[in-house]
Amino acid sequence: MEDVPRHEQYEDDDENTNPARPIPEADETPPVEYDKYVASKVQIPVGDSMMYGTVRRRKRDEEGNLIGRTNDNPILDTAMYEVEFEDGKVEAFYANQIAEHIYASVDDEGYTTYELAEIVDHKRDASAVNADDGFVTLRGRRVPKRTTRGWEICVEWKDGSTSWEPLKDVKESHPVKLAEYAVANKLVSEPAFNWWVPYTLKKRDRIIRAVKRRFHRKNEKFGLEIPNSVKRALEIDKETGTKYWEEALAKEMKNIWPVFEIKNEGETAPVGSTLIDLTIVFDVKMDFTRKARICARGDQTDPPSAITYASVVSRESVRIGLLMAALNDLDVMSADVAGAYLNADCPEKVHIICGPEFGTEYIGRVAIIKKALYGLRSS
Repeated sequence: MEDVPRHEQYEDDDENTNPARPIPEADETPPVEYDKYVASKVQIPVGDSMMYGTVRRRKRDEEGNLIGRTNDNPILDTAMYEVEFEDGKVEAFYANQIAEHIYASVDDEGYTTYELAEIVDHKRDASAVNADDGFVTLRGRRVPKRTTRGWEICVEWKDGSTSWEPLKDVKESHPVKLAEYAVANKLVSEPAFNWWVPYTLKKRDRIIRAVKRRFHRKNEKFGLEIPNSVKRALEIDKETGTKYWEEALAKEMKNIWPVFEIKNEGETAPVGSTLIDLTIVFDVKMDFTRKARICARGDQTDPPSAITYASVVSRESVRIGLLMAALNDLDVMSADVAGAYLNADCPEKVHIICGPEFGTEYIGRVAIIKKALYGLRSS
């Protein structure tokens, strides 16, 4: 029987170097790295009823040690968290319990869904359209202006809680119930209602079958609030004692930094350049990772004289490729080139004014967009 080969150390090998470093235990890493559940809102059973609570922190034992082990797979994650309910009561739950109830209460895209019990109130602000301005003239005909601006609806959910929601969101999820409420409260003559309520009631039965019965809260995914501005994102981090949104912004800025040519303080934009805004889209992935995407407001520039489009592979080509792989027992692999569009030069003359996402050093400076930033008409 041949001897098993042994590793012979080279002269320049460091005796203290171990090429196969042991993987550290999950909780040896700073706990905040695994606290993606913190600040999540979850509906979870307490006694005989379902209650909404907010995940506050990891739970520790009497000696201050974290309870349970973290795992990338939520089913195997035994870390324990403290959940604070609306009445101030705090209960401890395992991560896999929290994940199970979060995923059960969201749709396919991760938006939190709520079941509506009834509509209880309404209000309008100064931006709502008045009755005198509720019509426009199209092709010589006077037609109602299609708007829901300035109106909010107070709804009661089946868990007993109430909240104020934009009229457009309630109309989208429960049009018939909202139309009946508008009739009962004599709101049909208001511009925000008169263009759709009569039609909805006339087609009541067909609409009931077509619409979804759940309300989708667009500013919440997987129980986590989605900020609508940099300011709110940083406020959420401060409230929860985390840096998830700050890190997401920093990662996105690092990726797109080559796009901008930032002028010195006091310098102006070149003649003929158009000032546009940036918009920041925040999102939460299925693994609770926070993501930020910075886009240019291409709608603020003039339409291009030539048609611009990006060619993509056809569905048939992908299916043929997958078929060939299956017939030949081949492995299918995919890859993604992050920020591929940033390699192209920007043919448009556009610039921005740096906001807080650029850091305090650059706020207020002019920045020329030199690369094909996502959102531009020519990108």
